[in-house]
Amino acid sequence: MTARRRLFIALDLADDVRQRLDRALAGRRTGTEWRWTRPESWHLTLAFLGDVYEEPSDVASVAGAATALAPARIDLRLGSHGNFRQRVVWYGVEDEPAGAVRHLGEGVQEVLDAEGVPVDRKPVRPHVTVARVRGRRAGRCDLLALPDVDASWSVAEAVLYESHLEPDGARYEALATMPLGGS
Repeated sequence: MTARRRLFIALDLADDVRQRLDRALAGRRTGTEWRWTRPESWHLTLAFLGDVYEEPSDVASVAGAATALAPARIDLRLGSHGNFRQRVVWYGVEDEPAGAVRHLGEGVQEVLDAEGVPVDRKPVRPHVTVARVRGRRAGRCDLLALPDVDASWSVAEAVLYESHLEPDGARYEALATMPLGGS
């Protein structure tokens, strides 16, 4: 039997965007209330599969059917910041063509679900998570203190990741890439 793996499919940030955002947040990663995510973990989630027994190559093959229908390239730009229920702090991501990331993520989720691959069917809201509240305490973050970051990049592939949960946060391992637009 195949081992259980914690998988998700995402779009990556360009290295220069990752560095620019990291520099902008460097002085704000203080205190104990928030756990700031590591720059190497930043991504835009398209589909979260959770713990599955499927072979990664099978998942990539199925998801590739949806990525092939996407535009061959999606232009992205960091947008405004916000939070989910005062527990997760993020930077929004704008896309061109408009709605391309949402359509891609929903298409990937639909194809996986139709093929019987367990997937967490959720609306796709393009964002980069930068911090989470520690534990169960209700957190509060002064969002006005976060800087605006002017950064743009393009993506031409989606990535299948395995998440390895570790004491200091998750570490992500790229398992496969799926080109956009069938290229």
